[in-house]
Amino acid sequence: MAPQAASLVDLLDQLIGTGVVLSGEVTICLAGVDLVTVKLRALIATVEGESGEMGRE
Repeated sequence: MAPQAASLVDLLDQLIGTGVVLSGEVTICLAGVDLVTVKLRALIATVEGESGEMGRE
């Protein structure tokens, strides 16, 4: 089971290293009338690669 955990960690490291955008939308409606709409867009990335270029090592 350890190889699966390592490959999952490698996948997450690659995704976060390059950046991931998460987006979603939830709407609560009653009798065909929208009561609440929540929209989400999040960017998840590291700044480690860019910090070297900015002189913050």
